[in-house]
Amino acid sequence: MSKKLKPHHQTSAVPLSSFESATWRIGQWIAFCVTLIVVAGLFVSPELTLTITWYAVVPLLPASFLINAGMWRGICPLASANMVPNRDRGAVLTGKWLQRASALGLILLMILVPLRRLLLNQDGTALAIVLLGIVVLAFGSGFVIQAKGGFCNSICPVLPVEKLYGQSPLIGFRNPRCIPCTHCTSKGCLDIDPGLSVRNAMGASSNANDWLKTPFGIFAAAFPGFIFGYFSVEDVPLSEAFYPYME
Repeated sequence: MSKKLKPHHQTSAVPLSSFESATWRIGQWIAFCVTLIVVAGLFVSPELTLTITWYAVVPLLPASFLINAGMWRGICPLASANMVPNRDRGAVLTGKWLQRASALGLILLMILVPLRRLLLNQDGTALAIVLLGIVVLAFGSGFVIQAKGGFCNSICPVLPVEKLYGQSPLIGFRNPRCIPCTHCTSKGCLDIDPGLSVRNAMGASSNANDWLKTPFGIFAAAFPGFIFGYFSVEDVPLSEAFYPYME
């Protein structure tokens, strides 16, 4: 936590090779199709789809973050939805607005994970609606905030986990979505420098003993207990809505 923060810099403007571009496009289409199949399955065959989603599909995400969080970010269907409206137009989140948006992402994560025990592990329709709602949120934010700044680099509930797990990627590759970088986020972009992303999220406090007082510092310290708490409780009915959150 003592290293000096580096400035937010631009990624290479050199285009991907034809092979790289084709590989990423295939990955993006596969992720998109899997999402469509999952959403449709949650309506048609909810019990089977819930099992596959929570025990086969979702566990792959944190595993991929340890290898390189950019691997998922490069094919994530929410990122694709976020970048459909525009790439180089719209506002740029800076200063307090970026901090507030990032805090909102943390809050969404803290709401959605316990909600699994209350509703999303058991109700396929509810999970499908939540997924579609997040897609709409990602798509809509792209009309207001430039490129990935409106969702992927700010309010995405998965972003805090991506940053925490992806600080030291085991393998490296170029971000396929943002060449050249449009500076849609003033600092802390995970796609530019994973190692600095967490320290930028903490700001000046990352160089001091009070880094635990920052929203991301609190999240990082509490995350192991948060995960333990999730696995220490069972699914409950709506009548016991307080239980997953109190535990």
